[in-house]
Amino acid sequence: MKVIINIKCPKDDADGTHWEDYTIEITEGGGSFPVTYANCKIVSAYVPVICCDCGERFDAEVEINEGEKVAQKVKDMDQEILWPISYEGNCPNCGNPVEFIIDMWEYPQGLIETLVKDYSSNVKFIK
Repeated sequence: MKVIINIKCPKDDADGTHWEDYTIEITEGGGSFPVTYANCKIVSAYVPVICCDCGERFDAEVEINEGEKVAQKVKDMDQEILWPISYEGNCPNCGNPVEFIIDMWEYPQGLIETLVKDYSSNVKFIK
Protein backbone atom coordinates (compact mmCIF):
# COMPACT_ATOMS: atom_id res chain seq x y z
CA MET A 1 0.00 0.00 0.00
CA LYS A 2 1.19 3.49 -0.76
CA VAL A 3 -0.11 7.04 -0.84
CA ILE A 4 1.21 9.58 -3.35
CA ILE A 5 1.02 13.15 -2.05
CA ASN A 6 1.63 16.33 -4.06
CA ILE A 7 2.70 19.29 -1.94
CA LYS A 8 3.76 22.91 -2.41
CA CYS A 9 6.53 24.29 -0.23
CA PRO A 10 7.73 27.87 0.11
CA LYS A 11 11.28 28.59 -0.99
CA ASP A 12 13.04 31.84 -0.22
CA ASP A 13 15.54 33.21 -2.70
CA ALA A 14 16.89 36.60 -3.79
CA ASP A 15 13.62 37.46 -5.57
CA GLY A 16 11.48 36.68 -2.51
CA THR A 17 9.39 33.63 -1.72
CA HIS A 18 7.98 31.34 -4.40
CA TRP A 19 6.30 27.93 -4.22
CA GLU A 20 7.87 24.70 -5.44
CA ASP A 21 5.97 21.48 -6.21
CA TYR A 22 7.06 18.15 -4.76
CA THR A 23 5.68 14.62 -4.99
CA ILE A 24 6.19 12.25 -2.08
CA GLU A 25 5.48 8.51 -2.15
CA ILE A 26 4.64 7.20 1.30
CA THR A 27 4.79 3.43 1.68
CA GLU A 28 3.25 1.09 4.20
CA GLY A 29 6.66 0.22 5.62
CA GLY A 30 6.89 3.63 7.24
CA GLY A 31 9.72 6.08 7.55
CA SER A 32 10.05 9.82 8.00
CA PHE A 33 8.35 11.56 5.11
CA PRO A 34 8.40 15.39 5.27
CA VAL A 35 4.93 16.57 4.31
CA THR A 36 3.55 19.35 6.48
CA TYR A 37 6.71 20.91 7.92
CA ALA A 38 8.08 24.31 6.90
CA ASN A 39 4.64 25.61 5.90
CA CYS A 40 4.24 23.07 3.09
CA LYS A 41 0.66 22.51 1.92
CA ILE A 42 -0.93 19.32 0.63
CA VAL A 43 -2.28 19.96 -2.89
CA SER A 44 -3.60 16.54 -3.87
CA ALA A 45 -3.19 12.86 -3.12
CA TYR A 46 -4.03 9.49 -4.61
CA VAL A 47 -3.78 5.80 -3.76
CA PRO A 48 -2.95 3.27 -6.53
CA VAL A 49 -5.46 0.37 -6.31
CA ILE A 50 -6.80 -2.63 -8.23
CA CYS A 51 -10.53 -3.36 -8.58
CA CYS A 52 -11.33 -6.82 -7.17
CA ASP A 53 -14.12 -7.29 -9.72
CA CYS A 54 -12.41 -6.63 -13.08
CA GLY A 55 -8.70 -6.27 -12.16
CA GLU A 56 -8.45 -2.67 -13.45
CA ARG A 57 -5.60 -0.64 -11.95
CA PHE A 58 -6.51 2.97 -11.17
CA ASP A 59 -5.48 5.87 -8.98
CA ALA A 60 -8.14 6.65 -6.38
CA GLU A 61 -8.00 10.41 -5.78
CA VAL A 62 -8.35 11.13 -2.08
CA GLU A 63 -8.65 14.27 -0.01
CA ILE A 64 -6.44 14.88 2.98
CA ASN A 65 -7.97 17.79 4.84
CA GLU A 66 -6.26 19.76 7.60
CA GLY A 67 -9.56 19.84 9.51
CA GLU A 68 -9.84 16.04 9.58
CA LYS A 69 -6.64 15.32 11.44
CA VAL A 70 -7.10 14.05 14.97
CA ALA A 71 -4.55 14.59 17.75
CA GLN A 72 -4.06 11.24 19.46
CA LYS A 73 -1.50 11.47 22.24
CA VAL A 74 1.61 13.32 23.28
CA LYS A 75 4.88 11.42 22.92
CA ASP A 76 8.46 12.42 23.73
CA MET A 77 9.00 14.80 20.80
CA ASP A 78 5.47 16.03 20.02
CA GLN A 79 1.88 14.98 19.46
CA GLU A 80 1.21 11.88 17.40
CA ILE A 81 -1.50 12.82 14.89
CA LEU A 82 -3.85 10.60 12.89
CA TRP A 83 -4.80 11.73 9.37
CA PRO A 84 -7.69 9.55 8.12
CA ILE A 85 -7.63 9.02 4.34
CA SER A 86 -10.87 7.72 2.89
CA TYR A 87 -12.25 6.92 -0.55
CA GLU A 88 -15.71 5.92 -1.67
CA GLY A 89 -16.30 5.64 -5.39
CA ASN A 90 -16.52 3.30 -8.34
CA CYS A 91 -14.07 1.49 -10.58
CA PRO A 92 -13.69 3.61 -13.75
CA ASN A 93 -13.72 0.42 -15.87
CA CYS A 94 -16.61 -1.72 -14.55
CA GLY A 95 -18.43 0.61 -12.13
CA ASN A 96 -17.91 -1.74 -9.17
CA PRO A 97 -18.30 0.21 -5.89
CA VAL A 98 -14.98 0.43 -4.01
CA GLU A 99 -14.06 2.05 -0.72
CA PHE A 100 -11.25 2.17 1.79
CA ILE A 101 -9.91 3.96 4.84
CA ILE A 102 -6.19 4.36 5.55
CA ASP A 103 -4.78 5.77 8.79
CA MET A 104 -1.76 7.99 8.10
CA TRP A 105 0.23 8.72 11.26
CA GLU A 106 2.27 11.90 11.68
CA TYR A 107 5.05 11.87 14.30
CA PRO A 108 6.91 13.99 15.10
CA GLN A 109 5.05 17.00 13.73
CA GLY A 110 5.61 17.45 10.00
CA LEU A 111 6.80 13.89 9.33
CA ILE A 112 4.57 11.04 8.15
CA GLU A 113 5.66 7.95 10.04
CA THR A 114 3.37 5.06 9.01
CA LEU A 115 0.34 3.99 6.97
CA VAL A 116 -2.16 1.46 8.33
CA LYS A 117 -5.11 0.00 6.43
CA ASP A 118 -8.25 0.51 8.52
CA TYR A 119 -10.87 -0.83 6.09
CA SER A 120 -11.26 -1.79 2.44
CA SER A 121 -14.03 -3.19 0.25
CA ASN A 122 -13.74 -4.53 -3.33
CA VAL A 123 -10.23 -3.13 -3.77
CA LYS A 124 -6.61 -4.29 -3.44
CA PHE A 125 -3.77 -1.91 -2.70
CA ILE A 126 -0.73 -1.72 -4.97
CA LYS A 127 2.60 -1.91 -3.16
